Amino acid sequence: MTALAGGAYVLGIPPFTKVGTIEESSVCASLGPSAHAVEALRSILPEQGSYRFDDETIPRRSKQDDAFAAYCFVDGDESQLLSVRALFQPDAPPDMWEEDVALGDPSHSLTRFDAGIRAVASHSMAAIFVPCEPRGVLPGGQHNLSVLVHLKQTGETSTGQRRAGLITLARSAAASAHERADCTMPFDVGGQK
Repeated sequence: MTALAGGAYVLGIPPFTKVGTIEESSVCASLGPSAHAVEALRSILPEQGSYRFDDETIPRRSKQDDAFAAYCFVDGDESQLLSVRALFQPDAPPDMWEEDVALGDPSHSLTRFDAGIRAVASHSMAAIFVPCEPRGVLPGGQHNLSVLVHLKQTGETSTGQRRAGLITLARSAAASAHERADCTMPFDVGGQK
């Protein structure tokens, strides 16, 4: 045992552990521009020895196709840290959409922010209801995207910082989904350009 290791043992200092890094090249494409995503991810995720990103997209094959979905899962050393999903769905009243989203928020502390048709966030999730296709393009009327970012394990940040990071990720993922789903209706992402 070296003197340094022996001194750490005597003082009760735990061994140093390797902290993984979140690299732009690893981040899910469905999260939008890597630089935005990396900064937000670093601000909300707990330190881990490594991070793994799993990205899956089910593209629309044509304008008459209503089967778009995008998923991103971020795993740490032993468990899932974050999930992001964007689903194409028929229009619904914004209040009904918000009620559905609220069912997945264990903190019961969703508050609205500016983006899309409706957007809500707490310190553990953020969601945006995004306009996509107007009435008359697909059977069933207008279709929208429902984008949800769910933080499953938190880092050492305040609840306000986590909420801000989740909103940044939701806006970026929503803009990416809007583009990748070939949506024709305009979409205001709110605080991000």
